[in-house]
Amino acid sequence: MKSSQDLLTLEIPNQDRLIPPVKVAVARLTEGFGLGPQQASGLAGAVAEACKNANRYAFDENDNAVIKVKAQLVGHRLLLAICDQGLPFDGDLLEKSGRGGTGNELMHQFADSVKVKNLGTGGMELVLTKVLPVSPNAQLETEAKDTPKADDLEYRLLGPDDALSISRCTYRTYGYTYLEEVYHPDMVSEGLEHGYLISYGAMTPEGELAGHLAVLKDEPDAPVGELALGMVDPSFRGHGIFQRLLPPVLEQVTKIGMLGLFAETVTVHTITQKGKHVHGWRETGVVLGYIGDRTFKAIEGGEAHARQAIILFYVTLNSCPRQTVYVPEHHHSIAEKIYAENGLDRQFGINAQPQNEAGEVVVESHPERGTANIYVEQWGQDTVAHVGHHLNDLTLKRIDLILLDLPLASPATGANVEAFEEMGFFFAGIVPNLLGEDVLRLQYLNNVKVEIEAIKTYSDFAGELLQYVLKEARL
Repeated sequence: MKSSQDLLTLEIPNQDRLIPPVKVAVARLTEGFGLGPQQASGLAGAVAEACKNANRYAFDENDNAVIKVKAQLVGHRLLLAICDQGLPFDGDLLEKSGRGGTGNELMHQFADSVKVKNLGTGGMELVLTKVLPVSPNAQLETEAKDTPKADDLEYRLLGPDDALSISRCTYRTYGYTYLEEVYHPDMVSEGLEHGYLISYGAMTPEGELAGHLAVLKDEPDAPVGELALGMVDPSFRGHGIFQRLLPPVLEQVTKIGMLGLFAETVTVHTITQKGKHVHGWRETGVVLGYIGDRTFKAIEGGEAHARQAIILFYVTLNSCPRQTVYVPEHHHSIAEKIYAENGLDRQFGINAQPQNEAGEVVVESHPERGTANIYVEQWGQDTVAHVGHHLNDLTLKRIDLILLDLPLASPATGANVEAFEEMGFFFAGIVPNLLGEDVLRLQYLNNVKVEIEAIKTYSDFAGELLQYVLKEARL
């Protein structure tokens, strides 16, 4: 599901007079992917503004340098990258220019996500992502056959030849509101073939998919994955199909050596949480103000989910060696409980300030959902300041929920969390082995009202975690 194709690479000297041809080239390229003239022109304008900002703020007046513009098709997403190897990141200019942070109004209006990577002395990379429109597909819009009994279904691991059935089941469950790639059988087939996707389904005798559950992985050999793509065709609901899918999925990913799975679970009821507990999952955190953005067919008239909290869950599949993690001392107690609940062997290391002068910080924002993620990929002495500038920019752009992921394998994480908490971030939880190492997740709510009474928890530990998070949030 991650097939990619390079579409365009332009290198131009850092001169404003050379930017208009870049804008024309990007507009013509994007129109060819089904985007209307207004969308194509808006994206091209955003790229042009990013180039102008690089000219103004990335280089000294007499520098002879190059700006690179790249276009790439990844799955069903168009990526437009603007790269410069100019002056090191300047937070004050960031806020004024839009060179860093989440960019200018055009970027937020016409891109579905804006990703900024600060490379210190390596310059900046800004990536605008546009999800290409999904056209109605007659192959998907077929009605299910007569509903057989749940016992008549075949529960099995799915392969590339089942891709069309997965796309059809997605349409029947969600309409055209789910992940765009899933509506393209060729992309689903590629994901299944290369190991980005592990799918298990309940098949009818006619070969239609009645229910589906999958594990998504960032890389085929990723140690953990996300439990996702859970769906049951509306014609088959009420037969307990979904409960039959989870055990074989867990068995399959355990057999191939994955360390664990993570999932985000709703708090408007406790049914899903209870189901997770039955199969060995345990809580690792609570995120407040989460945005539910899925629309279900044939459920309460297809209304979208309202904003709600979610509980982070993890299930340990295979043991891994003891790891040293660098947690701030005031969070040691809750971290110990999270690790104990999940059977993970961790020891606390001695926290220390970073030695590198420049770090790497990635920001990915989703304006249409009101969310953003900040990732500290490498610590530097400038990292706290960079995160602060990004936070200021995101809040000014009225992003509601901002998540900050910090690598717990770095001593600098434990030494600097309090600085982030002084900015208004507070504890959300821990995601074990996310990218081969544990991640401490903090959250920031930008004038978001939390309906505490609407949050339902199943287990005693979930309730304890919720109270801890609310205390840290001062709610």
